[in-house]
Amino acid sequence: MDEELLKELRNYLDITWEDTEGDKKLLGILARGKTYLEGRNGGELIFGEGTRAREMLFEYARYARANVLADFAKDYATVLNDLHAQGEVDRFEQEYPELL
Repeated sequence: MDEELLKELRNYLDITWEDTEGDKKLLGILARGKTYLEGRNGGELIFGEGTRAREMLFEYARYARANVLADFAKDYATVLNDLHAQGEVDRFEQEYPELL
């Protein structure tokens, strides 16, 4: 999964050259981004193709690579709040299916 995400992230960031050390850095950014987003969500996220979680992960990486990560939460506050709210709904549905 990480290699697939790395390949797609490299494309998203328009990185067309081979750079082993850069790839290691991007893998670290992806890992930190997943941790950050799942922390904001309050639980595990699925970073599958076409998901909002993947979109935010790639944006997190773009901000991290540009050294403006401090602006990420502010610029995407609404989307991050939506992710958190959806996570709460998903957890409620799993915990109390009899109420649905």
